[in-house]
Amino acid sequence: MDLVYKEDVDKQFFPKSVTIQAQAIREEVYEPVVKEIKALVATQIRQVEEEYQKPPNFVFLVGGFGRSKYLYECLKDTFGEKSDILQKRGENPWAAVLRGAVLHGLSRTGLHDSITAVVNSRISRHNYGTVFNDCPFDIRKHDIRDREYCIYDKAYIAVDQTEWYVGIGDAVSTYMPVSFSCYQALISVEQGLQIEIVISDSAEPPNRKDESVRTLCTITAPLDYEIWAKLPKEISEDAKTFRRIKYDLRMISDGSCLEFAVWYKNQCLASQNVDFETTKAETKENNRGNNDVSMEDPSEVWSDVPPVIEKDDGDGEYVDRTPKRRRGNGRRERSMTLRGK
Repeated sequence: MDLVYKEDVDKQFFPKSVTIQAQAIREEVYEPVVKEIKALVATQIRQVEEEYQKPPNFVFLVGGFGRSKYLYECLKDTFGEKSDILQKRGENPWAAVLRGAVLHGLSRTGLHDSITAVVNSRISRHNYGTVFNDCPFDIRKHDIRDREYCIYDKAYIAVDQTEWYVGIGDAVSTYMPVSFSCYQALISVEQGLQIEIVISDSAEPPNRKDESVRTLCTITAPLDYEIWAKLPKEISEDAKTFRRIKYDLRMISDGSCLEFAVWYKNQCLASQNVDFETTKAETKENNRGNNDVSMEDPSEVWSDVPPVIEKDDGDGEYVDRTPKRRRGNGRRERSMTLRGK
């Protein structure tokens, strides 16, 4: 930006006047921002066209910069033939985002019957899911590279498969949980549950964890001994005692983020939020809070459980002897989450 000032500058005092050229403001400030806004609006219009086979009727300009006449004219020139560009005058539009956030929060409380959320779904920009081991291995749908033997299920399984909760372009309903039912085999109560949340930008998300799939975060859910003690005991193929815990991995959106939570018998063991718009995982994590809240019962898919072994407890059973199974290159451990028929 060029500032035109022809007098000497005294650092102890402000100059009498500073002239800023309109062209410099337009080229250095407005045009880069407007270019990004045009790209965003073009993407949103394209998504509407793909979903409804026609462009949107209106494009609303809100927020502080939404009052800019320059922005209005630029968008009208670019998209005016497809959609009407609406820019309301006055003091209300600049605070529309803030007022919408407040109304959105109030609508969640249920304290005001007259307040409802107008936007009940949002379009996902990424694929979000989890990694699991599928039992049994099926040559017709699984990659032979993923075939490994499981001593707990006493069968070959397909390791590191992906289950996608949300796909690119999917409409994600606000406050409607999506659930994935699975189980893990545990040698000791100290193990707890480890669930990997992944993300992919592939147009067609893969059904196995390949190079396009990245780890977004890992949810750690510790177990109380009361839960552990009630789990039925089984015997693995190598004659080790273990316990199998079945749980739901549920995803729910509040519009700005996705919450992945581990639920066991209507009790939330752990949860973690991830940004719905970017790939950055937040650090917020809730472990074993007072979350005994019933959610909508999802459809369940369980595996057949091996016969339960009735055996007295012994201190020797709680030694953590979990096999540390790694890929051939030894870079990371397998997922411990399983799902079967």
